[in-house]
Amino acid sequence: MYLVVDNSTFFAGTLYNIGILVSNLFLLAAVSFSFVALLDFYFDVHIVTDTRIVDIDQNRLFHRQIDELSLEDVEDVSVILKGFLGTVFSYGSVEIQTAGSKPNFIFDDVPNPREVSQLILDLADQAKRGVSIENRISSSDVQGIIGSELITDPRDMFAMGALTDEKSTLLENNHPTNPIS
Repeated sequence: MYLVVDNSTFFAGTLYNIGILVSNLFLLAAVSFSFVALLDFYFDVHIVTDTRIVDIDQNRLFHRQIDELSLEDVEDVSVILKGFLGTVFSYGSVEIQTAGSKPNFIFDDVPNPREVSQLILDLADQAKRGVSIENRISSSDVQGIIGSELITDPRDMFAMGALTDEKSTLLENNHPTNPIS
């Protein structure tokens, strides 16, 4: 009895298996990279309050950096809109220039960057003029930004839990669409 081995089918089957292995490894790497990029985007948080600015950056899977800036330390705010899509959909970067040796804050991929910039400048100006915290309100139509939604009515911010009763009453009394004032 003789054993006959056909090298052409053995070699073709091996190449097929190696091709499947390489394509699966490529797919696994692409899914892993996409997952980490999604986590990085999702867990980047920018918070602007009437006293400070907080920037939470998820840099890698297990590396988070949290920076805080007092509104009194804000020197200037710049808006950067890149490309056609950023202009059309109003997405861009907001760079907050700080006083002294503190590094600048950069909020990447922010919806409505012009409104965010104006809100920060209004609050920083009021903080530098010594306006008390409970009396700080935006001079523009935008009273706040939650997620990608512009809030123009203070009652909406109160309903979302972003305001206290006292601040809500103050904003309602100073809001331009309020028929009472």
